Amino acid sequence: MALFNDGPIHRIEELALYDSSLLETATIERIDVGAKMAGAQAAIGTEVLTFLLDNESVEPVFGGGGGRRAKLGIGDVVVTPELKRWHAFRTLQAVYQDANGSQTNDRYQWKWQEYGTLAGTAKAGCLDIGIGLAADPIPKAQTPVVTTVAGGGAGGTLYFAAALVNGAGQEGMVSEVVMANLPPAMQADVHLSTAPANARGWNVYAGNAPGLLLKQNDAVLEVAAAWTQPELLNPGSSPGGGQCPTFWAVQNRVIRRG
Repeated sequence: MALFNDGPIHRIEELALYDSSLLETATIERIDVGAKMAGAQAAIGTEVLTFLLDNESVEPVFGGGGGRRAKLGIGDVVVTPELKRWHAFRTLQAVYQDANGSQTNDRYQWKWQEYGTLAGTAKAGCLDIGIGLAADPIPKAQTPVVTTVAGGGAGGTLYFAAALVNGAGQEGMVSEVVMANLPPAMQADVHLSTAPANARGWNVYAGNAPGLLLKQNDAVLEVAAAWTQPELLNPGSSPGGGQCPTFWAVQNRVIRRG
């Protein structure tokens, strides 16, 4: 699962699975769905932080006193399925509220109100279950840097991505994919552009297509280490889905360990 601060919670295509007329409505009414998604995520982030502050515990990983939660913000919040559902309905509510405001016949009013109700229900369900927290949050990796070195490669187009690993061996969300056009007798040399202080190392993924990336390193690479492409790519595992919650912050101030 991604961390809340890793980037957009949804892609527009994912939201269209909730509402088949979303893209058509956005085009007709000239609505920027990306802006609505960002606005909904920002609003939810404020509500989640308020919830965490209101339910702050003496448990070190959750609150710890001394204003730890206020300093940490929502940097350790995990995007659980419940939180993701909340964001989807909150975004759709905003889209159809905007669409309704542009019409004099209220043709979108029903959807606006319905998604508002669903957003409220999703929020309540999310907070009832609790907000998932990562004990050692490792963020989504920045897009890796790819250079070339002399080698025995045949050349061609390859795609690369990176994922950071924390001290517990947990892998964060994989980075955005970078494409490299490699001349014959040249091979890719891949390294991190930056890494947070809690990163123990990283994994590199490569493939012949953006959606077909496979892990290339057997052991976790050191943060400062580069990975040089071999002549044949390693048929490793696909990128994971990020961290799962270690703890759940719930309204009764009790933390259930994940």
